[in-house]
Amino acid sequence: MLANHPLRGHIYENWVVSEYCKKYYNRGIEPPLYFWRDARHEIDLVIDEGSRLYPVEIKSSYTFNSDFVTNLEYFCRLQKIPIVGDCVYAGDKNFTFQNFNILPWSVVGASSAAARPS
Repeated sequence: MLANHPLRGHIYENWVVSEYCKKYYNRGIEPPLYFWRDARHEIDLVIDEGSRLYPVEIKSSYTFNSDFVTNLEYFCRLQKIPIVGDCVYAGDKNFTFQNFNILPWSVVGASSAAARPS
């Protein structure tokens, strides 16, 4: 039922954010996680790393699309930092696209770079 549910994207996004939260809480760290939006762009998850804000885009699509990183690029340009960030999607391939980590949902719940607490 969830695969065709009209709120699938919102449910998926909440699940991914909760997995990031668990990674921090399991290490006894208050999650430095935020959401960011301006008039035309949004970043689903922003991780405060102290010296920069690390952007994470979350997409419920099973297939990666290059448009998924558009807001990540914009956010990095605003900070005047190198183009970096993660895009978590519902697919199963783990790869890099234009300096962004494209991560399947399966690595978010596992011990991986997607957890990002350091």
